[in-house]
Amino acid sequence: MTKQVAHLSQSDDEAALTTLELTLERMLHGYHRWKAACLDTVGDYQLGGDDITILNTVRMDDRPCKLVDIAGFLNRTDISNLQYAARKLVAAGLIEKVNGSSRKDTMYQVTPLGREVTDRYAETRRRLMVSRTAQGLSADAITAAGDLAQVLTGYYEAAAGVARTEKFGGK
Repeated sequence: MTKQVAHLSQSDDEAALTTLELTLERMLHGYHRWKAACLDTVGDYQLGGDDITILNTVRMDDRPCKLVDIAGFLNRTDISNLQYAARKLVAAGLIEKVNGSSRKDTMYQVTPLGREVTDRYAETRRRLMVSRTAQGLSADAITAAGDLAQVLTGYYEAAAGVARTEKFGGK
């Protein structure tokens, strides 16, 4: 057990989980830096990892989508941050609003420029990252890691629900 995380690790099981959690934090931040660097090869858009995730999610089905649907897909509850990212993407000309009958029904779709940018982003990703992971990791290993991440997401969601219940006196 390391001194840095001793307060989180009073057993071997806690130490293993703490190590995993800290690794996930470092991976998340590295992943966001990678996405921003990848997009920088395509153009000067000054977007961060979350913004790029929103852009690629809007492009994913090639049909208009609501921010609430994007939030659900990405397991996010911070709609105001998604709205801010959408405004940045609209200002950059990468997505556009498709107005519904109300503000709540506003949908977004990728623009022709957004399609070009996401295509070039995908090619850079393929060239720089997919080829790199293919050298050291099998598709099965990557799939197994994704499956583990999905299971852990469920555990964290369940624990968050219990924590919210405890906060409001439901111990």
